[in-house]
Amino acid sequence: MKVFFDIDDINSINDQVGVTIGTFDGLHIGHKEVIETVVKKCKEDGLKSVVYTFSNIPKEVTTGGKVKNIITLDEKVRLISQLHVDYLILIEFNENHMNISAEKFIREILLNHLNVKHLVIGHDFRFGKKAQGNYELLLRLQNEFKYELDVIEPILVDGMRVSSTLIRELLSEGNIEEVNKFLGRRHYYRSIVMPGKKIGTEIGFPTANLKIDQSMHTLKPGVYITQVLSKNIRYNSITNIGFNPTFNQNELNFETFIFNFNGDLYEKEIVVEFISRIRDEMKFHSKEELIKWIENDVEKAKFVFNSLLK
Repeated sequence: MKVFFDIDDINSINDQVGVTIGTFDGLHIGHKEVIETVVKKCKEDGLKSVVYTFSNIPKEVTTGGKVKNIITLDEKVRLISQLHVDYLILIEFNENHMNISAEKFIREILLNHLNVKHLVIGHDFRFGKKAQGNYELLLRLQNEFKYELDVIEPILVDGMRVSSTLIRELLSEGNIEEVNKFLGRRHYYRSIVMPGKKIGTEIGFPTANLKIDQSMHTLKPGVYITQVLSKNIRYNSITNIGFNPTFNQNELNFETFIFNFNGDLYEKEIVVEFISRIRDEMKFHSKEELIKWIENDVEKAKFVFNSLLK
């Protein structure tokens, strides 16, 4: 997959292409359906597939508000590349994008720059100035501009429409099992292990402390059943996200206790996958009480891991 970071660079794409456009934040099962559709159509028609997306979240530019990411930009590129896309256009959404008319976007970007022959969009896709562009406009212009159009209907899971907004809400609620259903994979964080305050080591549960990306939408504080991937080896674990109220800490911590692991992970990259939630974060009256609760958390996690093996 070749990646373009500037709109002017895409003139080097000389192929006829099929294109899908969107923010694709989180790359949930709805996004995956759209991208897989354009890849399939392109293979059938002898075209190259293009995903046109953004390095930021357009809503931040159009509304001036702050939106936390579900996945990092690197993970977005990684996941899109796994879908066998030929070209990824990854550019910053700015005022030029916000103010270009919908029809001008079709003419200048999709036709003049990309020579689009097939277009695949989600049902709620909107583009152009004041979001005036939609599938109805694309449908009306397809004969004039000689491209085919496919519109992907909403994906429902348990009667709910999959969306990035819903996934953010579920993350805030700590409802990780529902999040995983809508993502079509386990929600995960990939980060570097940082030195901690050694509290876990002191009480017999040494933890890998992850650096927290402030741009990411974090899970509701609490204890989660997780698995850790390190050097392509998978380990069972539990993860605490929170403020360690027992020790009166004020900053958010991300700590993972890895079962049966004795190696050194400092400054190493690991992936923490979330499976289910055990409980809220709690303040304990003593270290002994904290240890008993952690032992109970570990037993609950082991029961879940045993059930996964059956």
